[in-house]
Parts: sequence; structure tokens; C-alpha cells
Amino acid sequence: MSQSCVFLFVKKGPLTIEQFGREALLDSSSCSLVDLASPYVLKHATLTDTFFLKAPEVVIRSRFKDIHSHCAVARPIGPGMGRIAADMIASLVENASDVGDQEAAHLATQILDILAIAFEATPADMPEGPSLARAAVRKRALAYIDRWIGDPALDPARVAAAIGVSTRYLHKVFESSEKSVSAHIRAMRLERARQDLSDQRLNQQSIAEIAGRNGFLNQSFFATSFKKEFGVSPRSLRTGARTQASGRRNASE
Repeated sequence: MSQSCVFLFVKKGPLTIEQFGREALLDSSSCSLVDLASPYVLKHATLTDTFFLKAPEVVIRSRFKDIHSHCAVARPIGPGMGRIAADMIASLVENASDVGDQEAAHLATQILDILAIAFEATPADMPEGPSLARAAVRKRALAYIDRWIGDPALDPARVAAAIGVSTRYLHKVFESSEKSVSAHIRAMRLERARQDLSDQRLNQQSIAEIAGRNGFLNQSFFATSFKKEFGVSPRSLRTGARTQASGRRNASE
């Protein structure tokens, strides 16, 4: 059975939600996310009126880097993107009987894109006008890349297919950024490898194993790309990290 999450909105409240050790007070000017697979508590002292958008966790995860960081956290919904999303959900709930399943699913997908931007973007980062659709696509693409970065078969065509756009459109979305889709994939793989090589808990793993786990099957290409990105070879970085860790241990003794 697939796990689901719910975006909870309050028409009339207030309403308190508790989950993951946090507590959020919601009213008509805020909303929050609930993970239905984990324990949660809803509390209210007076009559409340709510509406919500439920979606499979895998769908939300493709848009949010960390779902749990948004659970039981009050998010403002107006004015701006949050209010637009809330109004769209309320309208969809009221008119669900007059909307076909396919149309409703399409609308829900667009609403989720808007919610993802509203939840995670700062006011200064909030896209406007025609750039909204591209911002949503770029966000989904980066989330998918982050999730599958260790798969050597990950490429722009696969990312585009996974998020439901053409490869050509995906490349167009990334035109305004400093890196292309392929460059983003390579940079994220290198950063993950750098973190692993610096992690003393992974000392028993070879450099080749770490490179392979992060999507690099060609060791020569990995070494060349790594040195170009960080100015040091993978072996030198690991040696330096070990020396620093040893020095910290000796200083504490």
C-alpha cells in the first residue's frame, strides 16, 4: 500500500497539528503538511472546517527535498503563491463532481508544483509570470536528480521522462542557469563523492567503490573531473581528511 501525505488547509479554526515532535497552530491564513504514514495528532477546541489535498508520498517527494521538514510547520498562504494554491484546491474540492478524473489529476499536479514553490522558496526567489512553470519543472528535475544521482544510467532524457516533459523542453528550462542538466548531474555526483571521501566512517571503502556508488563507472574520468572541480585528486583529499581527523584525535587525548 502506497504511503500518502496531505496538505491541510483551515477554512474555520483554529486547529493544532502535532507531528515529529513539533506543534503548529493553523488558521485561515496558514497551512501545513501531514505525513499519514507517521503518528500525528489534530486538536481543536471549537468547530473547525478544513479542506485538503492528498497525494502519494512518492509524488510529493519528487517536488520536496525533505518532506518531514514541512510537517507540523505552519506556512502562510497569502497573499501570493500560497493563496493561489489554496484557492485552487478549495475550488477543486467544491467542483470535484463536475471535473473528470483525468482533468482533476492534471489540476492536482499543477497545484502541487505551486505548493512546492510556495513552501520552499523565499519571497526574493519567488518566480513571477511565465517563469513559474519553468521554475516548477526545474525544481522537480533537481529533486529527481538528487534522488537518483547514484545511478550511472541517469541522464537528461531519463529525467525529462520521469517528470513528464520533453528532453528539449528540459534543456530549455536550464538555459538560464549556470549549469546544463548534464553539468548539474556531474556536479552533484562529484559533491557526493567528495563528502564520502571526507567521511572517516567510510575509510574501509575504496575510492573506486565510492566513485561507483555515486554514478562514476570510469575511474579515469572520475579522477580527472574531481581534480578539475576541487583542485585536488580524490586520493589527496582522502589523505588530507585522514590526517586532519588523526590530528583532532591526538589533540583531544
